Amino acid sequence: MRRWLRGLGALIALAGVLVGAPLLLLAWGRLRLWTWEPGFDDGSLLLAVLTTAGWLAWAAFTGTTILEAIRRESGHAARSIRGEEIARRLVLRMVNEAFFILEEGIAQRESDLDVAVVLGLRFPDFRGGVLKYAKDLGLGAVYDELQKLAAQCGERFSPCERLRTMKGTD
Repeated sequence: MRRWLRGLGALIALAGVLVGAPLLLLAWGRLRLWTWEPGFDDGSLLLAVLTTAGWLAWAAFTGTTILEAIRRESGHAARSIRGEEIARRLVLRMVNEAFFILEEGIAQRESDLDVAVVLGLRFPDFRGGVLKYAKDLGLGAVYDELQKLAAQCGERFSPCERLRTMKGTD
């Protein structure tokens, strides 16, 4: 019963946003952008800009709500991704790009890259930089995880050749 009431409340709130927001925007934004005269500002330009932003936000919200409803009905609901997984993917991409930088000769030493990432990108200094972090994890494990992500998510996760050759030396 409680779940049913919560669902009903969510439906009422959703209907209120989907129907109430346009009604509010229509009542609030009677002034049109093309009626504004340059040199004279009584606040109508700001009101027109805010109304336009409101319409765009409402359209984006409505569109994503409809798409999500269609996806759920067809059985293709998006899977939830936890924050740790997102952070892990980002760090693995950074590690891979760092190895590409070394491979292309943009940086001469690994320590130069680690210092640049810690000081320039504020990578956690207790990790020692992305390359030190990758070595702490194990280059073989990093390579294998990038291979899995490349198969799952596409070529952008394909491991660098230098990482492949170095994975046996960790």
